[in-house]
Amino acid sequence: MTKKQVTRFVKKISGGVNIPVRYVNDCGKDFKGCSAVACFNSDGIEILINKKDFKNLTDNFWKCILLHEVGHFNSVDFLDKLGVGHSVVMNELFAQLWAIKRADKLGMERLKRESISILKRWKRMNWNSTDRRYRLASNFFLDPKNKEVIDLLLNNK
Repeated sequence: MTKKQVTRFVKKISGGVNIPVRYVNDCGKDFKGCSAVACFNSDGIEILINKKDFKNLTDNFWKCILLHEVGHFNSVDFLDKLGVGHSVVMNELFAQLWAIKRADKLGMERLKRESISILKRWKRMNWNSTDRRYRLASNFFLDPKNKEVIDLLLNNK
């Protein structure tokens, strides 16, 4: 994807909101190894993209990453209402669920399937690292006891 295509895609999935995208050499010490990060700062919101990863990942994978990052901005109010706004595990889970719902709503079936696949693959991430939050989110998603909750979240308009 070109930088222009990234900007257009972010605007499309965010419902016309122009979210700034900045390309950086490093997403910061708290996000070591991340390809992209959704940031809330004094100027508003922006997405940081790791330049090195930007060159090495496929367009579809980038679109799934961008859907997820925009999902962070769109799930904040919902997480706060549930009282779990500061849970990094729920933050990642809800951002990914938003991405899946958004891809479905926009008729992006391939991106929806890939986003679900990514969420399931998080289960294999390293336990003793910052990746733990993704692994826990995947465990919650895959646990049969939570199926009803997940279905409600995915089907909630």
